[in-house]
Amino acid sequence: MLVKQLVLVLSFASLGFAYHGAAGPACTGSGACTYPDGDTTVNGFCSPNGFCADNGARCANDDNCYNYCGNGICGGNGATCTTNEPFTHGQGAVACNTDAGATCSAGVCTAPQPEPSARRKRSNQPAYPYKQYKYKPKRAAPTS
Repeated sequence: MLVKQLVLVLSFASLGFAYHGAAGPACTGSGACTYPDGDTTVNGFCSPNGFCADNGARCANDDNCYNYCGNGICGGNGATCTTNEPFTHGQGAVACNTDAGATCSAGVCTAPQPEPSARRKRSNQPAYPYKQYKYKPKRAAPTS
């Protein structure tokens, strides 16, 4: 059982990595931005330094962009990556992973939800796997 859980955890951990490529064109604000990159379109969020998808992960949709936390900032300096250097505009490919399991959604860092304890999981389950009611068949009317 432990081996199965370990394989499952490692397979999900490998999905946690993203590709951080060179930044896109200049943008304003902090909302979503898009730019062409070869034959694909990169969707991202405008970074604090004013460049599209900079200091963050590339993604396939707006809600999955810029989603690695560093110092409490989505895509910010200090995100766990294959380099210890701070992200800079135009930086090349870097494999990144979110810090301490925190992720970003629409540009906001959120901590992971804690797993409920085994006792809590058991207490939330019904005592019986079927509906609890008494079946009372109707009696036939007496015949005279």
